[in-house]
Amino acid sequence: MLETGRDYYFEEDYDGSEGPDYHFEFEKKVFHPMLMDNQLRNVKIEDGQVIVLDDNFTTLTAVNALKGGINIFKKLVDADGDEITTDQTCVFTLHGSITKNGEGTRLEYRLYGDEYTDETGAAGRSEKKVISNSSDFTLEIRAKDWLRIINVPAGYSYSFYEETPDDVPYEFKSIAGEAVDVNGEDVAVPAPGIVVSDDGKTLSGVSVSNAAQNIIVTNTGIGKKIILKKVGISEDDPDGNQIDLGNVSFTIYEAEGPDLDQKGAVVTLGEGAEAQELTNLLSDDITGEFWRGVLPYGTYLLEEGEVPAEYYHIGMLRLIIAEDGVTLEQATSGEKDVVIEPPVKEENPGDTEIWTIKAINVKRAAVSRGQLHLTAKSPCIRISRSIIWVTAARTVMT
Repeated sequence: MLETGRDYYFEEDYDGSEGPDYHFEFEKKVFHPMLMDNQLRNVKIEDGQVIVLDDNFTTLTAVNALKGGINIFKKLVDADGDEITTDQTCVFTLHGSITKNGEGTRLEYRLYGDEYTDETGAAGRSEKKVISNSSDFTLEIRAKDWLRIINVPAGYSYSFYEETPDDVPYEFKSIAGEAVDVNGEDVAVPAPGIVVSDDGKTLSGVSVSNAAQNIIVTNTGIGKKIILKKVGISEDDPDGNQIDLGNVSFTIYEAEGPDLDQKGAVVTLGEGAEAQELTNLLSDDITGEFWRGVLPYGTYLLEEGEVPAEYYHIGMLRLIIAEDGVTLEQATSGEKDVVIEPPVKEENPGDTEIWTIKAINVKRAAVSRGQLHLTAKSPCIRISRSIIWVTAARTVMT
């Protein structure tokens, strides 16, 4: 029995921390029944006026709404804005915060994407993970992945920005968002709405019930991931085995001039304390590798330092990094015609392409005729009068 003039409401103590992936949240509604003209009605009183909300009010109804969700999508595009679909192993880090009155909560999310293996190719994957405190957290996402943060209570403020690692050939381009209902229709978000910061890198908004907030983070290609190696071959057998050469230095310059054969500035990657100047790069004793990383699109000159005496110096090489591939050319003459081996692209399905570029030195051929040999002999001591003669060795021509 409802008594007129009293306030009634439902309370729900289920916090949604356990159970199915998608939960409903309780919308607290206050009922104020009043008997008017012999009928029980639900009313509210504003400025001394009685406003009827429901006629024939005989039932209290508890109302639940589907908790909100935040969907995050990762997208890679080329210089023309066309989507890149092959590279799905680059990992990007998203920094997020979801709070109400400065306090976070426990949330869960699902990560969807493809897993690539040499044996099976693409295979769908789905992982369920936990955000223990949503006030400050990080998420890892790959190209073409998408993740859904589920059961986000209404009225929580959120913000996201991306940290782009140095070892991927992409840079941050944009972040955008929208709120839609189950039918894909736009949903109003509480003020100030979905907002992108002035520098274009951080997106923020407020979660709402019965809606998905879609966030798209886009990156664009900036260069190629490459490996630079120093190897040697024999002049006698140029098609034979290649030898990895260590302790040979290289400096990489920006190419200038009408023929792109003049040295510009030494290439510097990164900024501030993380800056790396690509000068005097020493090749490894075992692998011959002297640098690996992401080289931006452009034309470069590779200048070789001193090489072992038994090898010809190669002069300078021109390296062209373009969106459609990598090219290696002779830029200036060395001691001998340079052997140019086309860069090799190593690529697995869905993997980041890696280009291996070899700077090849030719080993001088052995002298087969007219070669000088030093023949050691036992010392011979001969005394003639008061003079002592010592013969230690002799040189012969073969």
